[in-house]
Amino acid sequence: INIVGEFLVTNAQIGYVITDVNAGYGQQVLTELKQIEHTIKFRLLY
Repeated sequence: INIVGEFLVTNAQIGYVITDVNAGYGQQVLTELKQIEHTIKFRLLY
């Protein structure tokens, strides 16, 4: 995955990351991203 930009915020209890990529990826890649350990929510924005 080619990451163009990333925004990360954390505290003692939880963190979140927003990742910007410059290409569309297939369903397999999206499924793998959703399965990253400790992922609570995954959302794709166009």
